[in-house]
Amino acid sequence: MSIELELRLEGEDANEDTLLDLIDWLGKANIDGLAIQQKTLPAVEEEQSTDFDTATLIMFALATPPTIVAIGQLTNKVAEIFTQWQDETEHNVSIEPKLKNTSAEIEQIKQQIQAILEEMRQKCQKHK
Repeated sequence: MSIELELRLEGEDANEDTLLDLIDWLGKANIDGLAIQQKTLPAVEEEQSTDFDTATLIMFALATPPTIVAIGQLTNKVAEIFTQWQDETEHNVSIEPKLKNTSAEIEQIKQQIQAILEEMRQKCQKHK
């Protein structure tokens, strides 16, 4: 199971070179469970006149079964790398992340998270 996110750069420095630089930083960070897949994504309306796409897809390959902790750790690590990259390069951009999974995949993830929450409920009841 994986979670697929679209990362789209926004801001005055949002261009293809900036995106490629960020992708390079994320790749060099060697984050366990993270795979970067560059795909052609449709440009947003404001970008229709540009000749570049400021988005890429990243995949979070989660442990089986995925846990909330694993999801949180991966997203925190990506945010940490983005912050380091932004500080080091002084690019004036932000990231607009969007979930790209299909509804069937989302439903599986929701069910797994519900199972984790139920397990937590049961553990908490034992300590009453």
